[in-house]
Amino acid sequence: MGLVDILEELKTKKDSLLGQNANEIIEYKAYNIYKINNPLLNGTEVEVKKHFIFDKELNIIRTED
Repeated sequence: MGLVDILEELKTKKDSLLGQNANEIIEYKAYNIYKINNPLLNGTEVEVKKHFIFDKELNIIRTED
């Protein structure tokens, strides 16, 4: 993907946001801390911290560390 394609994608996103109602919810962001047993570390318990991003229908659309 070239620079022109990236800029066109950003412009499309910007234009769609400008056309929306300013009071409309676009995304929800939740911070979650949980513990897992990591099999790569011989079952050592590891704390994981992540942000989950939900759309307005509460479907997970991405995660962020």
